[in-house]
Amino acid sequence: MSLYLWPGSAKAAVSITLDNLGESRDVGVGSWPEDKPTGQHPSVLQVLPKILEILENNDVKATYFMEAWGMATYPETVKSFQRDGHEIGFHAYQHEEWKHLSPKEEEEILKKSFKIAHDLGVKYKGFRPPGGSMNAGTKDLLRQYGFKYASILSSSISVDDDFVTLPFQWRAVDAFYILKEFDFLRAEYGEREEVLPVEVFQQGLFDQIDEVVKNGGYLDILFHPFLHTSEEYRAVIEAVLNRVKSNPDIWCAQTKDVAQWVSDHIGHFKRT
Repeated sequence: MSLYLWPGSAKAAVSITLDNLGESRDVGVGSWPEDKPTGQHPSVLQVLPKILEILENNDVKATYFMEAWGMATYPETVKSFQRDGHEIGFHAYQHEEWKHLSPKEEEEILKKSFKIAHDLGVKYKGFRPPGGSMNAGTKDLLRQYGFKYASILSSSISVDDDFVTLPFQWRAVDAFYILKEFDFLRAEYGEREEVLPVEVFQQGLFDQIDEVVKNGGYLDILFHPFLHTSEEYRAVIEAVLNRVKSNPDIWCAQTKDVAQWVSDHIGHFKRT
């Protein structure tokens, strides 16, 4: 029996999401060279168009959780992304790790980010906190600004009145397999510490897809454009999208649509 109730005859729901826009985080933590111009990051100008082409070829609409600083730096990218029918979510201002923020800092970041989004015609519905965790008062603050859902590091969907929390998990995130700085995380999960081979990366995501169909759950597959500068890594994106779209048991949907479905069927999801 399916863990959750999904549209039509679908046994599982899968969202394709992206995180991090350009050099937002590097500028925020002060690691971006002062003499290096901003607004020219190859992950935005070179890699992202290729990922968008892959999405279009597979008829997939994605959700991109962007830092507001990056949105202001790449306004044409934001507009193009929206024109193609993709969703833009909130990912802090300069990728500040959310769980370390005070309530005052949270509100200040949200306020200035919301203005940038408004000026670009972006209407936020969802938030993914950098680091994957929110604070005790984050949900109420998001409600004040009209957010409908958050995507956090978790194992299950939850509903609090009209606010939906959707989960993502490390084994469905590209960085888990191919980011050098995640050696420690791979070790925690019983994998070798070194960056994993591309075929292991692809099979890992395939296994996550097969598992969610088997259990009838929800899966968020998360890609970071800056990690996909090579054709072999982008080929994994292509293979994953093809596997998702070719399976009639999967409802492939943006996170906002999954959150809306959950909200509309709140009784079923509250019992889980």
